[in-house]
Amino acid sequence: MYNNNIQKYLEGKGIETSTTHSKKSLQFIKLEYSNYYRLYPKVQFESLDFIYNKNSINATKFYPILLQEWSYYIKPRGHLILEFEDNGLLNGKSLYNSLKLILKDKIKIIEYEKKGRYNLFILEKTKKSYDNSSIDEWTCGIITKGERDNFIDKYIESVRIQKIPKYEIIVCGTYGGKYIKSKDVKYIHFNKKDNLGWITKKKNLICASAKYENIVIVHDRYYLDKKFYEGCKRYGSYFDFVIPQSYDPDGILLGTHGTSGRLFRIRAIIAPGDYDKNIICSGGIVVLKKSVWKKCKFDEFYFWNEEDTSFGIEATKRGYYARINPLSKAITFRSYKSIQSPYYEFNNKKLGRFRLRFFKHNKDYPDWKTIFQFYITNIFEHTMDYRNYVRFMRWKSKIFKLRSEYDKSKKYYSRYKVKK
Repeated sequence: MYNNNIQKYLEGKGIETSTTHSKKSLQFIKLEYSNYYRLYPKVQFESLDFIYNKNSINATKFYPILLQEWSYYIKPRGHLILEFEDNGLLNGKSLYNSLKLILKDKIKIIEYEKKGRYNLFILEKTKKSYDNSSIDEWTCGIITKGERDNFIDKYIESVRIQKIPKYEIIVCGTYGGKYIKSKDVKYIHFNKKDNLGWITKKKNLICASAKYENIVIVHDRYYLDKKFYEGCKRYGSYFDFVIPQSYDPDGILLGTHGTSGRLFRIRAIIAPGDYDKNIICSGGIVVLKKSVWKKCKFDEFYFWNEEDTSFGIEATKRGYYARINPLSKAITFRSYKSIQSPYYEFNNKKLGRFRLRFFKHNKDYPDWKTIFQFYITNIFEHTMDYRNYVRFMRWKSKIFKLRSEYDKSKKYYSRYKVKK
């Protein structure tokens, strides 16, 4: 150890989160590094004077998630102590340059020591992670085109049975169901560009109108599992935005997040608990803070089937990392028994091995024509800016009179059986 004064930062209540217990005097908590990583409720938010980690932050691609997560448990003026050696995954310079993006203005560097490959960071928390951290106040939104009033009614009922102490329900789009005049339902009529699926605009309208800090927004094919809110309480109130687990009516776990891939690695689902720098978040359901939305709004340039990629890209650029909450479930009305999708296996250091069958219940493989189309699309998407790629695809559809992304998606999803 090169810094003889490190001991003064290890006073008070603290823990070690390394992969190997190096300081025997400290309480040691070892959890697998993944997108499921969560110290709560074993450790309460903002209850520690310090967290110490040695030679582990550089052992995984999940280091942005780990840093953000650890910051939640340190009191203001508490410390995060990191010791590690440079390697291919992380070095001191890259961590130094990315800390402001990951931890914003809530943590500052008070000491940084580098000798050869060795790095020592002493970080101090400057303010609370969240000003409003109540988990008992929720805005529950749903967007619709006006063709599924019965689904929206079911969603409203699924919110009510959660028994959330303070909540509101916002329906944005076109709705004429049986709960339209209910006191707990706010209706925002909006049908501009419905032929294109302007869902980014509808999501922004819900967030702008939201009374509460915690917001969940779903498309009109989802409803909440009866223990959704209970799962949120168990997960805890400290998050930027998270994706609950999604299931079909038969209990099949769906791929709620994926990656746009690389130049020669196609977009696909990623394994549950995984993460990628080019993450795609399913637009079907998302949970986020209103304060985060104000800094990272849904880009209204994008329409249906375009917005998933854009939101993942922009959120990551701003240091908001998509977390997975395995304790809360949402259920879609569609049966996915016949669907098959490629995916990448879990890997805690890089994008995992490519596989053709995510859904194990289905013995079929995606047809090779579809995979080939994925590769061609992938080359265009990764050789130009995503926004320009979308412009190009719209231009191509207009010139050759092809279906819009919204119409193509409607045809694609019409294959799936809907359970009433």
